[in-house]
Amino acid sequence: MINIVWLGIVAFSMILEFFTRTFFTLWFGLGAIVAFVLSLLGVPLPVQIVTFLVISLVLLGVFRQYAVKSYKYKTNIHELIGQEAIICGENANGSLLRLNGIEWTAETEDGKALNIGDRVLVRGIRGIKLLVKTKS
Repeated sequence: MINIVWLGIVAFSMILEFFTRTFFTLWFGLGAIVAFVLSLLGVPLPVQIVTFLVISLVLLGVFRQYAVKSYKYKTNIHELIGQEAIICGENANGSLLRLNGIEWTAETEDGKALNIGDRVLVRGIRGIKLLVKTKS
C-alpha cells in the first residue's frame, strides 16, 4: 500500500513541477523515488519517511539554486531590435506601434513626443516598452 503512496507523491510532484517550473517539487519527487525503492526492499516505514525527507531537502538545498539559474525562459523579444515600425496610436502609457501583429508601447530614448504615422526604428527595450528612434 505504501508503494502506491510513494508513486503518487512522485507523480504529483512531477506533474506539479511540469506546470509550475519552480524547481521546488522536483526534489520531493526524487526523494519519493528513493523511498519507493526502499519500500520495495522491505525497509521499515519510519526509515522510508526519514530518507524521503532527508534526500528531498538536501537536493532542494543543494541543486535548486543551480537549476533556477540555468533555466531561462527563452523569448524572441530581442529580435525586435533593429526592426522598423509605424506609430499607429496612443494610450495612457504613450505611443503605440504594431510589430509582428502585436501592439507595443513605444518611447523615444530622449523623451521626444511621437506622432501617429511616424516611422521609427526599434533601438532597445526598457521593461515592457520599446525604445525607438524616429527615422528621417
